Amino acid sequence: MPTNRTPHYSLSQWERDDRILMEDFNEDNVKIDAALKAVDARADGLARSLAEQAAAAAKLGNCVAHYTTFTGNDAASRTFSFPHRPLFCVIGTTDASNRIMSLLRGVSSGFLLRSNGSDLIYVTWSEKAITINSNSPTGVQQLNKSGQNYILLALLDAAK
Repeated sequence: MPTNRTPHYSLSQWERDDRILMEDFNEDNVKIDAALKAVDARADGLARSLAEQAAAAAKLGNCVAHYTTFTGNDAASRTFSFPHRPLFCVIGTTDASNRIMSLLRGVSSGFLLRSNGSDLIYVTWSEKAITINSNSPTGVQQLNKSGQNYILLALLDAAK
């Protein structure tokens, strides 16, 4: 019988005066075998999980973030061109006027939100561009006011 045991798996640790028995070795081998089996099971589970996550990510497609700034020009409509197909876009002011609009591919209109109200803005989506326009005299100008600085952040489909 061993005098001491290892702290984690309670494997045999003999002293010089201990009697060494075959049963002690067999008991240790069973513990080691069970521990290795558990490690294999965890590794297999992690490998499956990683493969499932990779497959799910592949279905989502790859997006590219596109960031730019522009200065308004009071035009009744404004077209923004991109290197890939736009999926989602946010346009906002860089000052305290708090104008912002979110555009989601497939939606043909939305509200430009500003600190003192909102305007309906119409959106036309093409393969690699977005055009905004408004039926109100101030709508697009609120998002394209001459001399005003704006930021634009778009998520683009990298595959298209």
